[in-house]
Formats: sequence, structure tokens, C-alpha cells
Amino acid sequence: MITLQDSEKIYIVVAFSDKSGKYARHAAVTLASVFANTSFPVCAYVLHDETLTENNRAKLAETATMHGKEIEFIDVSDAYLENAKQIGKEKLEVVERALGRGTLYRLLIDKVITVPRVIYLDCDILVTRDIADLWHVNLDYKAIGCVRDFCEWENMEKGCKISSRYVKSRRFFGIKQGEYFNAGVLLMNLDAIQTRYNIASDFVTFFNKYGSWSLLADQDFLNYIFRNDKKLLDKSFNITQNLNLAKDELSGKIFHTLLAKPYEIYTRENVDDLYWHYLTKTPYCTSQDELISIMCHELGAGRYTHRHSSACVKRLIGNIVKNIKESHLLFDIRAHFTMKKEKEASLTEE
Repeated sequence: MITLQDSEKIYIVVAFSDKSGKYARHAAVTLASVFANTSFPVCAYVLHDETLTENNRAKLAETATMHGKEIEFIDVSDAYLENAKQIGKEKLEVVERALGRGTLYRLLIDKVITVPRVIYLDCDILVTRDIADLWHVNLDYKAIGCVRDFCEWENMEKGCKISSRYVKSRRFFGIKQGEYFNAGVLLMNLDAIQTRYNIASDFVTFFNKYGSWSLLADQDFLNYIFRNDKKLLDKSFNITQNLNLAKDELSGKIFHTLLAKPYEIYTRENVDDLYWHYLTKTPYCTSQDELISIMCHELGAGRYTHRHSSACVKRLIGNIVKNIKESHLLFDIRAHFTMKKEKEASLTEE
């Protein structure tokens, strides 16, 4: 364990693009959950682009002030576009549509932040423990500390089978079975990363080579590049399974609300409550009446309760086409020809 002096700061990072103007609020909730439970000084870096409005910027800053913490804003638009040009518009649009542009901003952390280590958090994270518990972890000179993805835990704990498509994907990238991690929570040793890697540039190379059939783009890339340079951490640092817990079981954890979001539909007893609890610790919600109004509006207008049937049909058709494109058969064909080309190229070089 690393010892932390009372005067030292913990550095965390969130990253997002906010075309709808709503994502900043989710980031504020994540930050508030960290600030409210952490006794040490914290500085939060917000990686953003031109979509962050002045109003949302002010509310994020106020969130930090309310809890006696610090916040710094870093516009990564130029750095992102510089790397995007090397990938190509059409290819990049596929990733942006599936994952959102903001999730790719975390690949710029080692370029725009100079402190020795940071904790990266997705904006659908809810923290009920002192984040210093994660910060204290000794990485043993590894580049990152991370937690296995939910399907790995399901396989290990319950014997649930992992989709053969995912098994083949991980085998192709050289990732050991049971070691595929979720990239929503990362303890990053930036000193090591900046010495050993150039993440943004490496992603361009990876995506141009494997992007047409990588299943989870940037997360696949991070698993690939750090496959032999990571420390796997306890599940409590990134709980990705949809659990229903009693109130006395909530503390001491980091929850990752994958798939159904708490502001769209209520699916996890008590866990989803945490989103609304920490929303009240931000400037986005200043009274009980306002909280009730926000909850009713959000839960009533989400994708699970709206009545836009034509949009649902279009989305369903899009998902069917996507699933066909990512089917086992096409995956096998792409993998076969990729490996064949690599083999032919190596023979030619010899």
C-alpha cells in the first residue's frame, strides 16, 4: 500500500462530450459521490470539448466548491481532432455512434495531464467509499490497476459461459481468459504510461488495423495494450453487475451503472437511489421539490417509457444489422484474413 500524507492530493479524471447538455449533470453526480466520501484533498480534471456550456461548467465548479475540493477543466478538442484525422472520418463515426465521442477522450489523459498518477472514472460511476482506498493501491510498477469486466466475474463465480464471440476476440488480442477488464475505473500510473506508451498514437495504429471488427473499440484497445502491464483489483472497486443490495450493503464500494441508467429506469434496489442522493449534493438539485420534479420528468421521458414507436423500430432494425455485422461467422472471416495477411507480410519481409 502507498501511504498518503494529509496534505497530498488525489487526482481524478472524468471525460465527456455533451451535445445534449445533460451529460455534465451525470459527471457532477459522479464527482459529488467522490467528494462526499473522501477526506483527503481531491483535484478533479474534467476533459471536455466545445459542447460544455458555461452554465454546466459553472455548476461543475460549484460542485467541487460545495465539498471543499478542486476542479480543473481541460479542452481536448484540438488533441482529439489531431488524432482523429489519422483514423478517418467514416471509421471514427462508427465508434462515436456506438460509444460516444467522450469515451475516447480518456485516451488523451497521458497527453494532457502531467501528474504521476490519476484515477479515471466513467460518468456513470457512483462511489460510496473513500477514493483514497483505490489511490493507496500499490501497482508494483504496472501501468494500470483495473477490475475484471462483469462477464468475467459471472464466469468465475457462477460458471456462466462467455459469448464465443467475446472469447475469440480476446484470444485474438492475446488477452488471457478471465483477465478482460472494464475500463470505467482505472488507476493509472502516468509516469509508467508516458515512458512506455503513446496511447493516442497507439490507438490510431490499433484502430486502423483492427477497428472494423473490434467489439468495444477503446476498451478492447486498452485491454490489448495493457494486457501484460496491469494489476487486477478487487471487485469492490468497480462493481459492474446489476445488484440489488440492502442499504447496509451499499457502503465501501464503487458502482458502475452499466446498461440501464438510474435516471432512465429503476432496476437496482437502493443502488439506483444513490444517483438521486448524490444529485442533491450538486447545484443541479437544490430542494426536495426540485428532486421530485427531476425524477418524474427523467423517469417518464426515458427510452424505456416513451411512446415513439417508429424510433424504437428503427433502433431495433439498427441493432439487428449491427448484430449481423458482428456475428461469429463474419468475425471468424475477418480474423482469418487478417492473420493470413500478417503471415504473408512476414514471409515477404523474410
